[in-house]
Amino acid sequence: MSHQRFSPEFKDEAVRQITQRGYPVKEVAERLGVSTHSLYKWVKEAKPAKAEADELAATKLEMQKLKAELRRAVVLLEGGAMFLATRAVATTAELQPAGAARVRVGAVRMLMALLAFALVAGWPAQAWRLAHGVWMTG
Repeated sequence: MSHQRFSPEFKDEAVRQITQRGYPVKEVAERLGVSTHSLYKWVKEAKPAKAEADELAATKLEMQKLKAELRRAVVLLEGGAMFLATRAVATTAELQPAGAARVRVGAVRMLMALLAFALVAGWPAQAWRLAHGVWMTG
């Protein structure tokens, strides 16, 4: 008896007839001229691939959710940093000239810390917007 080689497309279609369309293995084997043993083997080989594909899809979905959550956190951090920096600059303008220099140094330190945080966190565009927004309002 000769050993036949079947293409991956042929095997995939045979497995689909069994797993997705619900045909019995014996019927598919007779129709395609393949042994039932080969069909059972192909179905068994196809199951781990399907499990891996399902796991990959779940991982992609989780990544999308985490990216959306990260974007929301970045927006919140940007808003909070802008508020704090703007408030610090506004406070220096409201103070008397005698104490203004001391508060201004504190405001500049806070602004520099926020800018450093944004740069270290890998947000150069946010750092630029923060600095630009504060200097434009101050």
